[in-house]
Amino acid sequence: MKKIIFITILSIFASLSTYANTWQRFEANVSVNSNYVEAEVSNIWGRPLLCRGDAFAQTSRGFWRSQAMPITVVPAGLTAFVQLMNTTPQTDPIVNGYANIECKFQF
Repeated sequence: MKKIIFITILSIFASLSTYANTWQRFEANVSVNSNYVEAEVSNIWGRPLLCRGDAFAQTSRGFWRSQAMPITVVPAGLTAFVQLMNTTPQTDPIVNGYANIECKFQF
């Protein structure tokens, strides 16, 4: 009986640690307009996060642009963001875009 309880508890902790070490999509604030595409995530937990992100945009002329945020440590209480700025918003505005940030807890 003790062995079964031990194996059950061990499997629960193993599954939780596996889940905590995978990249998760946190609720991010995403903004898209003719000038920029941006995603921002806040670290409201008391532990540092490792975050990575990317932003993509399509202009009115059909060109695709992208911006990547490398893996960044986000301390507790701070934010991380990825932003793609349009260099020619008057002549070639952004008409479609999206951005995301994935994070995991740093151990």
